Amino acid sequence: MGSRVEVVGYVVEEGGRLAISDASAREAPPETDQPAVAGPSAPLVELARIRSAAGNAALYDSFKVRGIVTFAGEAAGRRYVAIQDHSGAAFISADRMPPVPQIHAGQFIEIHSSPGWQTPTPNLIVESMAVIGAGLFPVPLRHPSEYVLPRRGEATWIEVEGSVRSVTANGLMRLKDSRDFFTVSVSGASRENLRRYVDGTLRLRGVIAYPSEQERLLLVPSIDQIEVVDPPPAEPFALPVHRIGELIPNQLRNRATHRIRARGTVTFVDRGFIYLQDESGGARVELDGAGVPPKIGESVDAVGFPDTAEDHSAILTHAMVRTVAAVAPPAPVTVTADDILSGRFGARLVRLKAIFSRVRAIDGDSTVELQLDQRIFRASLPMETLPSIPAGSVVEVT
Repeated sequence: MGSRVEVVGYVVEEGGRLAISDASAREAPPETDQPAVAGPSAPLVELARIRSAAGNAALYDSFKVRGIVTFAGEAAGRRYVAIQDHSGAAFISADRMPPVPQIHAGQFIEIHSSPGWQTPTPNLIVESMAVIGAGLFPVPLRHPSEYVLPRRGEATWIEVEGSVRSVTANGLMRLKDSRDFFTVSVSGASRENLRRYVDGTLRLRGVIAYPSEQERLLLVPSIDQIEVVDPPPAEPFALPVHRIGELIPNQLRNRATHRIRARGTVTFVDRGFIYLQDESGGARVELDGAGVPPKIGESVDAVGFPDTAEDHSAILTHAMVRTVAAVAPPAPVTVTADDILSGRFGARLVRLKAIFSRVRAIDGDSTVELQLDQRIFRASLPMETLPSIPAGSVVEVT
């Protein structure tokens, strides 16, 4: 009580009285101290006044902004620093960022910017910055509420809830919510620590960025901004077994954001994926890279995330497999050209007779062109298994 303090924030009217919002306070320095950042000639403005798709919308030659640092660090090979006040959010331009290693998320800072007549940019161009004190993270927008903001709310502090599909070798998580996929970078978290979340449901708070038109990158400043809503199963291979034919209906794919378990016989093995078949249908299984791939003819359990291919057949992605037994492969179904084009036999073992046209080597494999009922089909098989076949020969392919 009785101490002389400085308070920085935004003057607002609440209930007919003036108040200061987004405020931070510190003990006042002696009267002889000089301002930490910019002189009185640079007006203090809200981020919304200068943050737009056109850059410095209000055409200030020089201005100051204050806000909370919501992210500061490296992600996906780039450095990001985001700041947010009560009116909006922005990234700091990386090519003009001063070397200030002490800047970190949760600090209340002041930035002096002098864009002048430089080419407009949606990011803040920093002349200097200073830390005022500690602050509180803003209330997050619940995804996808940020889409209604300019530039889809890029740099905004948001909250996302979804299931973790995978963790890459460089420690980036792949997250799926009810409608969108996100790449998630968590500062200070190791890959091993993040892998324990795979197939769990998380609620994360972070800064949204769009490295490309189709990519969503969530920048999470620390593992403290992660809440476990639903932990992953302790034993994935204890999940109930689904018939492969049950993976096809839209209601299952739209509902299943978690791994499911299927059992079948391996009908094809290639780099990074296998094909699996039971009496109800077939599926492509994209492996997560761990362990030794199974062999053709083995009965395996596959635990992965259900999806659908372009031909509407089933896919299990980021899958783990475990051999159950060695059994005889299922008998192939003899098909016509119309059967193939109908998509009814997608991912299943089939057999057809066709006219051999030619062969081409692509990425170490052989692609064979076949003619059937005036249509051209392509078949892929390992190079070393292909015999010499004269063009025009009738061949049987399984």
